[in-house]
Amino acid sequence: MGKVSLADKIQIRPLRKQRLGGKAIMAAFLDKGWDLSTVKICQRVGRTGLATERKAGCGRPKPARTGANIAAVIF
Repeated sequence: MGKVSLADKIQIRPLRKQRLGGKAIMAAFLDKGWDLSTVKICQRVGRTGLATERKAGCGRPKPARTGANIAAVIF
């Protein structure tokens, strides 16, 4: 399974505007080694019009490493 880079996402956008689906985009980029689950980015491009940036707050939350929390664990 290949990774979708920023440049790839930019190249996918015009293909989505041509109403091509995930399988057609995979066929256009055979050398990338993507599988269909990797091309799920196409759905986001279709919904929002862009997929180069992530929404704020998406991803794993950062742990709360405050002085009070560290002291609470040590004592």
